[in-house]
Amino acid sequence: MLRALLELRVTLYDPLTQADAPELGRILASATNPAALAPDALALACVVQSAHRRGWPILTGSAAALRALDPNGVKLSGQRVHSWGDRE
Repeated sequence: MLRALLELRVTLYDPLTQADAPELGRILASATNPAALAPDALALACVVQSAHRRGWPILTGSAAALRALDPNGVKLSGQRVHSWGDRE
């Protein structure tokens, strides 16, 4: 399944490099609820980093975990992006 997704022309991914480590560390250190991140903390930090870098929204089923890393939320047209099933 992952291979099929990566082979799609519309799939983008950012390689994880040593140069990214300090920024990812800052993102992880800023978590408001570190327990919500486990076991995917590094992957979630990479998603937040990439979204910020590109200025893109995040479509996710892990909204609570992403909010722990980015409490202000990634915004689209001035609105917070929610995953299906979110309850405020």
